[in-house]
Amino acid sequence: MTFYSRFDSSAINSIETKENQVFVTYNSNIAKEYVYNCENIADFSNNLCEVLTGVELNNKEASLGRFISNSRKSGVLTDVEA
Repeated sequence: MTFYSRFDSSAINSIETKENQVFVTYNSNIAKEYVYNCENIADFSNNLCEVLTGVELNNKEASLGRFISNSRKSGVLTDVEA
């Protein structure tokens, strides 16, 4: 389990990874946490760390919002069914 929150992002407030799930809090509503299934947390976490490094180095191509969006579109993150 890893919690990420000290980063500069206009879209994402925090990201937490747990076994097979990712919890995302968006800046638009920090009172609500979105839960996504993730089959390969290790790969997701490695890619997330690359993006976080890019954000920290002020790489204009690095975007946490885009990373989460692309992860959802590609099926890396899938909605948890209620």
